[in-house]
Amino acid sequence: MKRVARHLAIRSALEAIAATHPRAPIRRKAGHSLIFTMHHVCPAEMKPFDPNAGLSITPEFLETVIEECRACGFSPVRLHELPQRLAAHPKGRFVAFTLDDGCRDNRDHAAPVFRRHNVPYTLFVTKGFARRSATMWWETAEAAIRGADHWNLDGQPMCCETIAQKNEAYARTVAFHALAGNDNAAVTAIELAAEEVGIDGLAIVRTQTLSERELKALITSDDLADFGVHTLNHPALAKLPEDIMRREITESVSWIEELSGRRPAAIAYPYGHEWACGEREANAAREAGLSIGVTTRPGKLARVLSQSMLLPRVSLNGLYQERRFVRAFLSGRLLKET
Repeated sequence: MKRVARHLAIRSALEAIAATHPRAPIRRKAGHSLIFTMHHVCPAEMKPFDPNAGLSITPEFLETVIEECRACGFSPVRLHELPQRLAAHPKGRFVAFTLDDGCRDNRDHAAPVFRRHNVPYTLFVTKGFARRSATMWWETAEAAIRGADHWNLDGQPMCCETIAQKNEAYARTVAFHALAGNDNAAVTAIELAAEEVGIDGLAIVRTQTLSERELKALITSDDLADFGVHTLNHPALAKLPEDIMRREITESVSWIEELSGRRPAAIAYPYGHEWACGEREANAAREAGLSIGVTTRPGKLARVLSQSMLLPRVSLNGLYQERRFVRAFLSGRLLKET
C-alpha cells in the first residue's frame, strides 16, 4: 500500500507540473544540470507480477528523454566532465546519462539510441556480475516469487498464490535486505530461499548481464561509452567493515582499468540510499583516485558544486514513461539542489 500511495503521489506531482510548466519556461529559466540513471532498457513487456517495473524503460522512451533534453536546452556530456563543465559554465544546462549493473539490454537497446543521437553514457559495472560470481538478489526474488505459491525467507513463510500476495512477499523481501545488518547474509538468505523453489540466481545473472568479454568488446567499439565503478559484489557499502568496503572500491577500480584500458573516474554506490553510502564511502572513493560519485537520491546539480562524491541522480522510472513527465523533471521543480 505504501508503494502504491507513493507512486500516486509522484504521478500527481508530475501531472501538476507538466500541466503548468511547458517547455518554453524551462528553456528560459532552468539553471541546473541533471544526472539520469536507469537499469534495464528493453522493449515493453506486460507482466501481471512486475515488482521491478520501475527499473525498466523502453528504447523509445530513452529517445524521447534525449530529444526533450536537447529541446529544453540541456547539453549531454560525459559524467566525469560535469564538474569541470559546471565550473567553466555555471549558467550552463548539462545532462549526463548513466546505467547501473552492466545489463545486456544496455548494449542491445540503449547503446544504439545513444549512438544515433551522439550522446555519451556511463555504464557502472560490477565485477561479480561480469564474472558470474555474484547475484542480483532483487531479480532472483522476483523470479522465485513469480513462479511459486510460497516463499520461505529466513524462516519466514509467506503465501504467494495471488498477485497481491506476491507483491507483499516481494516488498517484505526488499525490507528484509534493507534492514539487515549483514548485507552478505541477507543476500545469501534470499538466494537460498530461491533455490528451494528451483531458481538459480547465477543463471539469471548470466542471462541478464554482460560478461567480461562482452564488456571489453563494447568499450573497444563504442567511443561514447565509459565504464564506472559499481564495486566487486554490489554490497551496501555502509554495512561493511572499513577494510572490506575499501577493497570493494579499490579492486574494482583496478579491474575496470585492466578490462577497458582506461582508469575509471566515477563510482555509483550500490543502492545509493542513505543507508547504503555516506561520507565514509565517499572519502574511500576519493582516496581510491575517483573524482565523482553518484547516489540514487533524487536531486538537481547546483551551478557551483560544493562536493562531487555524493551527487544525486534522477531515475528514469518505468512507471512514468511519458514525454510530459520528462519536461516536469527537466523543470527541476520536484528536485532539491545539491
